Amino acid sequence: MKATIKQWLTYGFAALCLMSSSFIFGQTYADVNIKEPTYENDKYIKADTNTDSFKLGPEAQIIYMKYFTMSESYSISYADIKAQHIGMDISEAKDFFSGWDVVYLDEEKIILQKTIDSYGPQTYTISTIKQDDTEYVCVYEYDDNGYKTIHSIFDTPVDLFDEETVNKLKNGVIVTGKDELMTALEAFGE
Repeated sequence: MKATIKQWLTYGFAALCLMSSSFIFGQTYADVNIKEPTYENDKYIKADTNTDSFKLGPEAQIIYMKYFTMSESYSISYADIKAQHIGMDISEAKDFFSGWDVVYLDEEKIILQKTIDSYGPQTYTISTIKQDDTEYVCVYEYDDNGYKTIHSIFDTPVDLFDEETVNKLKNGVIVTGKDELMTALEAFGE
């Protein structure tokens, strides 16, 4: 399977994280038996670690990496370790974070990955919504978990538009970022 540019960039980011942690702690990939990430079923990173020798330390950080398949984008967030995570090895982490792939774990950090079959944050759908037997222009937005929620509803009834525009709205117009959203709404006269 060919990898997309974003997949290669993400691979590079994960490799950089692994290399920097190896440099900081004076360890090499061979020292911890880390296999190179592979691509499988459109998941952008899948790495196996064959050792349980590392355990999360009290100052460790959790790095959450989410890849959104429909927008081919990702988000990264960070959280401090909680008391219940201190001392976890990779096997325990895989059990505890069951909805995530454990990409990497050492004393300073754990990198978790999840692939979400949806659009990511800063992605909007301009579409329609029916209220009181009338369809209106509506903007939906996607959150950090890929869920679609209503961003705004406009007072403009859809039946005021020509047939081509109505069909576009009913199919949904996907835009990324607030600037692109504003430009698209201006095109629809909103």
